[in-house]
Amino acid sequence: MQATLDNIQFVCEDLDHPEGIACGISGDIYTGGEAGQIYRIDVAKKIPQCIAQTSGFILGVTLDAQDRVYACDVGRREILRCLPDGQVTVYAQGTTEQPLINPNFSVFDAEGRLFFSDSGDYWQKNGSLWVVEPNAPAKALNLQQLPFANGLCLDSEEGHLYVVLSTAQQIIRYRLEGNKLIGQPNIIATLPKGVVPDGIALDSSRNIWLGCYKPDEIWKISPNGVIDRIMQDPTGELLNRPTNLTLRKNQVLFANLGGWHIGSFETEVEPLPLHYPHF
Repeated sequence: MQATLDNIQFVCEDLDHPEGIACGISGDIYTGGEAGQIYRIDVAKKIPQCIAQTSGFILGVTLDAQDRVYACDVGRREILRCLPDGQVTVYAQGTTEQPLINPNFSVFDAEGRLFFSDSGDYWQKNGSLWVVEPNAPAKALNLQQLPFANGLCLDSEEGHLYVVLSTAQQIIRYRLEGNKLIGQPNIIATLPKGVVPDGIALDSSRNIWLGCYKPDEIWKISPNGVIDRIMQDPTGELLNRPTNLTLRKNQVLFANLGGWHIGSFETEVEPLPLHYPHF
């Protein structure tokens, strides 16, 4: 389907190049900005409120049950926790031996563990995956050897962590037991050359919904790797560098790093539930 004003809605405008997007249990939408803004968006009013400022550059955002935002800040090279009242604290850092380079996206499991990707340098194979146990420092799960580890999604029920490798044009899947990656990853999908995959989400049928930074498209990839180009934008005006996305029942919401809005479109989809831990 080609993106048009008839099938793409602007959920909110006047944002500063949003990359991450997450829905809180209250129904509000959260995203970040390239100057460190943390935005909360009242969907009914379509007006963004900047609730916190980190002075960095916000990529992925994740929420807990108290609507606290866990932001991957590539400018500060930290994972930050932003409270609804605007207070910002450091939630996770790298280690002396392995400092963070490009923290990109995070996801909670049912036990409150926060898994996140450190993409590394774009042109080098030095991305890594990390986990933060509640009230504990971050721990690297693997060596710095992944080609730009980017979007993540977690299937806790079936024990898998999905990872986008942007510069390898692949989506891989690790077997997960607790806070450990088991064995070598499986390649779930290898994408055509020239595609830059970014953010992913799982639906209840374990289809992967993918935001493509290049081209300006949103895809659905079946469990056996069949690609369906759900939404395409040849001019890049409505899907302007789509990065991360999130699913609601019969709705896909997406961020646009190249522009200033959060967009959405209606389609048949049942999201796989996310975890919102209580601390």
